[in-house]
Amino acid sequence: FTKHDDLKGKIKFLFSIGGDGTLLETLTDNVVKFVGSWGFITVFLAFIGFWIFLNFWIIYNNAFDPFPFVLLNLMLSCVAAIQAPMILMSQKRQAQRDRKQEEINIEKEILDFKQDRLDLIIDEKQWAMLKEMHNKLKKIEEQLSSKKSRAKGKKGKLR
Repeated sequence: FTKHDDLKGKIKFLFSIGGDGTLLETLTDNVVKFVGSWGFITVFLAFIGFWIFLNFWIIYNNAFDPFPFVLLNLMLSCVAAIQAPMILMSQKRQAQRDRKQEEINIEKEILDFKQDRLDLIIDEKQWAMLKEMHNKLKKIEEQLSSKKSRAKGKKGKLR
C-alpha cells in the first residue's frame, strides 16, 4: 500500500461524491442547479405573472385567489422552505468535494516536490560522476602524453 494507491483511492472517492451519490443527493444537486439558473427565474416570474394576471384581470369576479394572493404567497413560502435545505445540502456536498480535491491537490504537489527533489539529487550525482570521469580522462590523457614524450625521447637518443 503506497502513497500513490492512497491518492488513487481519494480520486475515486472524489468522483463518487461528485456523481455517484444517492438518488436523493443527485436529485437535490440537479434541482439546485436548475433553481439557480436564469431559466428557472424566467419560468417562475412568468408563472407568478400569469397567476396574478389570471386572478386579477381575467377572472376578477370569480378569482380562486383574490387580490392579496394568499394562495400564491403560501406556494412561494413552501417553495422557499423546500429550496433552502436543498441548497444547503448541495453546498455541503460541494464543500466535501472541494475538501477532497484540495487534499488531492496538496498530495500531488508534495509528490511533485519530492520528484523534483529526487531529480535534483540525481542530477547532482550525475554531475559529480561526470566531473570524476572528466578528471580520470585528464589523468589518462596526461599519462598518454607523458608516455608519448618519453617514447619520442627514446627515439631521439637512438638516432
